[in-house]
Amino acid sequence: MKGDKRKWKHLTLDDMTPKYMADIMDGNIGIALGKVSNGLCAIDLDDDELVAPFRAANPWTDKTTITKGARGCQIWVRIKGEYSPSAALKRNGKKCGEWRADGCQSIIPPSIHPDTGNFYNFIAMLPVVELSYNDINFLPLLQIGTDKAQIDTDSTDTTEYLCNHKPSLSVPICREEINDKLYYRDLVAPFVPTEKGANHRLLFDLARRITHLRARGSLVDESQAFDAWHDASRLWTRQNKTIDEYRVEFLEALECVAADNLSMAWAGSATTNSPGAAKLTDPNNRRLAALCFHLSQRAKDGVFYLSCRSVALLFEIHHTDAAKRLKMLTKPVIGLLEVVTVGTPTSGRATRYRYIGQEPKP
Repeated sequence: MKGDKRKWKHLTLDDMTPKYMADIMDGNIGIALGKVSNGLCAIDLDDDELVAPFRAANPWTDKTTITKGARGCQIWVRIKGEYSPSAALKRNGKKCGEWRADGCQSIIPPSIHPDTGNFYNFIAMLPVVELSYNDINFLPLLQIGTDKAQIDTDSTDTTEYLCNHKPSLSVPICREEINDKLYYRDLVAPFVPTEKGANHRLLFDLARRITHLRARGSLVDESQAFDAWHDASRLWTRQNKTIDEYRVEFLEALECVAADNLSMAWAGSATTNSPGAAKLTDPNNRRLAALCFHLSQRAKDGVFYLSCRSVALLFEIHHTDAAKRLKMLTKPVIGLLEVVTVGTPTSGRATRYRYIGQEPKP
């Protein structure tokens, strides 16, 4: 129930007893989304002008429930299989809605909107359509990205490239050859331009993302990735520049990115037992130690920079868990990392470390 301070995220369909339903009829009604509601999710569009083009790109929206509060609308869908975590939807760098899934709730009629005092209403009241997450077309309407406040890296630090453009909607790791057009559409989504003059930077960011996925074992086809990007970017490509020129630019970016420190260190860490890391039991922690060892070996005076968000992307964990793992390696009882300079959000620079682990003396 919207505005109720009681916990609700644990509730499931089995909890919706007649008594419970009767108890909440005096207030606004919220539907818990995601796994607790058997994959029920919602696309929340904040602006009225986005509704028609989004629905035109997604014909299935004519066959599902759509609700409206103050502006825009909320399109309801039940997802079969895996889906992205809840995330903000952005257009031209500004939030224009939400992908609502696990951990979110949405208000339904006949609840009253707290800002307008008007009732929520149904634009369409139909059985909620069931489809795959990949069947949702967020392009060319929406660019999905990360709030600037969430980026804590120095853009001049070459080992921090993974954080310069972090997609909110993740692309799964696939260890077989990928020929799925929907996969590549989602892969390039965060790198599609929405303004002039951004193609070079976004192609470079796409090359970085592909390099990261390959380092994780994903067999991404660079040709299919580029074709998907170019198809989605036609509105912003230069008329005097051919597709082949853009392709060469992309391939050169791939070569450049493949030679950067973080990519090379990550690749080397897969087969390295770093000094002093034998005391670690968890294989991911040993891999992190090996990554730090390689970065330290490549850096001047052994001092390297590494943000928790880069670690989070490489290991596919939350950035707070990544920060805990890095901090663990600095503990005296572990003794693998030394903090040289502490990074801060105001400085925009990641923490500097030095690898100090040593093999135990015989």
